Formats: sequence, C-alpha cells, structure tokens
Amino acid sequence: MSSPTPNNDLNNPGVEKKSFRFLILAVSLGAAVLYSAGGRQCQLPEISGAGLEHKVEHKVEHKVEEKVALQTEAKSRLTPAMKQNFALVSEPASEKHTAVFWHNPKAGGTTIENMYYICRGMVIANQVGGVQELVPSWNATSIAVHVPWQIDGVRVSVVNVDTSTREGIKRAKQLGLAESGLSETVFSPLLRDTATIFSPTHKGRIFALFRHPVDREISRFFYLQDATWEPQYSPETRNWTAAQYTKSGKFVPDWTVRSVVGKTLKEFPILTAQDLADAKELMQTRVLVGLTSNMKESAERFDKFFGFKYKNEKAKNCSTDLLTGKSKRANKHSHPKMVAGSEEWEAFADGNRWDIKLYQFVEELFQEQSKLFH
Repeated sequence: MSSPTPNNDLNNPGVEKKSFRFLILAVSLGAAVLYSAGGRQCQLPEISGAGLEHKVEHKVEHKVEEKVALQTEAKSRLTPAMKQNFALVSEPASEKHTAVFWHNPKAGGTTIENMYYICRGMVIANQVGGVQELVPSWNATSIAVHVPWQIDGVRVSVVNVDTSTREGIKRAKQLGLAESGLSETVFSPLLRDTATIFSPTHKGRIFALFRHPVDREISRFFYLQDATWEPQYSPETRNWTAAQYTKSGKFVPDWTVRSVVGKTLKEFPILTAQDLADAKELMQTRVLVGLTSNMKESAERFDKFFGFKYKNEKAKNCSTDLLTGKSKRANKHSHPKMVAGSEEWEAFADGNRWDIKLYQFVEELFQEQSKLFH
C-alpha cells in the first residue's frame, strides 16, 4: 500500500440469515451486492430504539445542547482502539496497514465495493465471507481466501470472515485478519467494532464516502419501502408522510455522529456538541473522505492514496461504468424528489442537525485533503 507523505445495539438485534437463493439471483441479474442484503444480514450500528418515537423538538435541542455540551461531557467517546489502531491520514503508509472502508448507508459504498472485487478482482473482507453456501471455510479456525463467483471472467475473492456483524468482527480478530495481510480492503458499517481487528503494529486506514444526510435519509426512506430482501424492509411506510416517518422508531437520526460516538437513541436521545467534536476529530485525523456528489474524484483519490491499480482496460471500463451509473450493478433506486426547504425536506433535516454540521465539515475537509494529491 502506498499513500502521500465509531456500546451500539442494532436496528434488528438478531442477525438473521437471508436466502442463499436471493444472493445467487442478485449476482446473476447483475444487481449490486448490497452490504445489508447479501447472503447474510449485515449489522448497522443500532442507534435507534425500536418503537421509540422522537418527540424532541430538534431545533430547541440543538440550541440548548450546544451551550452546555462541553461543560457536561468533556470526555471524548472515541475508544482507545479507534485512536491507537486506526492510522492518521498524515501517517506514512506501511505494508502492515490495511485499507478500511467505512460503509455508510445509501452513500455509494456498494459502488466502491463492487468496483473493487467485481471489476478489479481485489481480495476484500465483507459480509460474503460469512455465507456458508458460498464460503466452505466460513467457520474455519484459520484465515483463507475463497472465490465464491467468477463474473465476466473476474475471480471475485473474499476472506472467510464476515466484517459486517459484531460476531464476525470478533472472529476476524481471533483469526488474525489484520496480521494475515490477505484482505486488500475491509468493508464494514461498524467502525468502532472494526477498530478492534487491528493493533498499533497492524493498523487500519479509514476511507469513506459521505452523502448529504437529508438526501441519504430520504433515499433510505423510499428504498426500504421496496427492498424486500432487506431486514428493515418497511412496506407499511409507503403511505406515510415524512413527518410520520421521522417521528417513528424506524427513523435513524444523526446516523453518522451516533455511529462514531457509539450513542444509541434509546440510551442517549440527545446528542451534544462534544459528540460532534469527537466525530470531527476522527474525520480530520483518521479518515480519507470522499463525496457521493463527486464520485469520480473521490474514487481517484482512494486509488492514489492506497496505491490501488487497474489490472487491465476491462477493469477500468467496468469501474467507470459503476461510477457513472451505467452499470447494471450500480445500486440505484429511483424515488420521488423532495425539494430543499419544503416541509417534507425539513422533517428529515430536523432529525439530522448534527449530521448536517458534520457533513458541512466533511465538505470542507474534502477540499483540504486535495493538497495530499498535488
């Protein structure tokens, strides 16, 4: 590798196994191999409380909390593992480092995942490594690489661990995933847990894509109305208004900040300015950020930072088609638009005030990090 010189519970506590038949169907049809809908259900940090309604007035919440937060909670919630086991962006690259893609929902992560292991044939660790029907050594006592599919002549290779669930992450640590050096990239939505896989001598280097929180949550709202394969499939919300949805237990407010600091909605219904400060600290020091609104440049930065290469022209064309949305494997879902500033849009914005502030910071950071590539 070469480069320039976030105690959560879950939206669905049980980890269910999805149908193997669906997984094969999805690949045969060229559908995206979704991080939360593959052969197994992946876990998202559980930052909502099932059935808990959000009756907090978000605008008032933020005005009050910003004034008192730093006085009431001065201690950072970034874990020692996050600080010690994730490399600084400015830290020189090492052969002992492993790229870690923090998979935020509905932000283009599936495109990056498919680009790496379907287009380029890179070895990755994701949810597929825990699918018994695809990976014979899914529960073996030693680490290994398997090729569950060949797609368009490309050997799709995964390590036999599931890095999308806490159980799978614990197993990856026990088997020495970081020390093995077998995975070129680790994909996971569970950043705080993923930090435990690594160590100060075998660090992870984080990169991630970010999307405007309101656009992200609107997309998720409509997507889960149709995604029958998803554990959070919610057909009952098809006739709901944005206000009804954002006041229900199905809505995940400030997903990104809560994921970083490990605060569930049930235990911590109100976030603080310190939580935002912790999230900003992580982004600025340890995350190479990309923007869904600028996929091409983001992907180019990822390649340069980690030294990822195209093996041939076919791999390059496949990647380009994914990034531009031309590929049949692009994870796109059409849905009605909500106009910025409208009542519906504001309903989602009110539940993501901290994430919006973090996103604005990430946009600035994206510009600042451009200096790494000139």
